[in-house]
Amino acid sequence: MPISPRASLALKAALGLIVAIGLWRLASPPYHRFVAAGASLVTARIAPSTVLEEHEGQLRIGDRSLERKAAVALAVVTGNFVLLIALFATVQWSWIALVRLAAAMIILTLTHIAAAVVAGQATLATFFGPWSDQHYGAVAQNLWFVAWQGYEIVGAYAIAFGLWWLLRPLPAESAAPKNPRKKGLPKQKGKGPTRT
Repeated sequence: MPISPRASLALKAALGLIVAIGLWRLASPPYHRFVAAGASLVTARIAPSTVLEEHEGQLRIGDRSLERKAAVALAVVTGNFVLLIALFATVQWSWIALVRLAAAMIILTLTHIAAAVVAGQATLATFFGPWSDQHYGAVAQNLWFVAWQGYEIVGAYAIAFGLWWLLRPLPAESAAPKNPRKKGLPKQKGKGPTRT
């Protein structure tokens, strides 16, 4: 019994989800260290005293003037990787699809670094009580908090879906190009030209 297109799509998405979860679990420790290091470099330009470091899957956040640190789970920052892979698993695979998936993952990595920066600033602006009030104004506190909450609740999923929607190859692009037959001149029947 042939599988319906909807069932085939659901099967591809389910298999892609399983593969993506496995890859994410294997790659997340070094990847989280990379994201934390990138976020630390970016943050050093806007807040040189901020301390961002990865520790056991968490982004530890603090300041050189603070004795204690807060932590944010980096899985919250990078978990949309699984959604992106699962979505791309539903397309027709080809070299074009692989190239576009690679481009999407590069862009996603940049958004992860940016999200880690936002998580760090939002935590510093709102978590440390009087210290936060002293170093961040009310407007800055609200902006950082809203930016982080927006990413955590909606933005992470919207970014993954948006990258898939913009970069997914259409069926016509993924299909192998057909080699049209070269139309030559019709062969003349009969004997060739005779000398006169």
